[in-house]
Amino acid sequence: MREARDIIASELFGHYDLTQLAVLKSEEAPGRVSLGHDYGLVKTTLEFSAKRNTTRHPTLNPRMFDPGSAMCQD
Repeated sequence: MREARDIIASELFGHYDLTQLAVLKSEEAPGRVSLGHDYGLVKTTLEFSAKRNTTRHPTLNPRMFDPGSAMCQD
C-alpha cells in the first residue's frame, strides 16, 4: 500500500493530497515476472480520495478526476 500511495502521489504532482487509499479487489493475473526469482502477478483495483492542495497550484483543473479523464481509466 505504501508503494501504491507513493506512485499515486507522484502522479498528482503535489497538487492533490491523498486522504484515503483502499484495496477494493485483487485477483491473480496470468503470467510471471522473473527478477532473479519468479514472482506471480496480481491485478489490484484501488480506490482513493484526494483533497486539492490549493497552496501548491490554485489554478489546477479540478476536472482532473472526472469520469473519462486520463486519471480515471481502467
